[in-house]
Amino acid sequence: MKVTFSPFIITILSDVNIRIELVQESGMYEDGRLLAWYESPARDFLYPYPSYSSSYGTHGRELLLERTLSFPVSLTHLLPSDD
Repeated sequence: MKVTFSPFIITILSDVNIRIELVQESGMYEDGRLLAWYESPARDFLYPYPSYSSSYGTHGRELLLERTLSFPVSLTHLLPSDD
């Protein structure tokens, strides 16, 4: 089944942003601590390929989140080992 949208709907989706946040909740921070985020227009998020029709059956999807300075990073795996 292929679903297509009118150009009007596509314009609306292009004007609305979607934001996904990775937040660490703890007692130290009232609203949690933002670790990483992703933001894009709704059209690009819902239809990441150059097509105005949805492609059902594609379950695999990866997003690259932007890290904040609060993101915990360990550099030990980058250092040479003494083996």
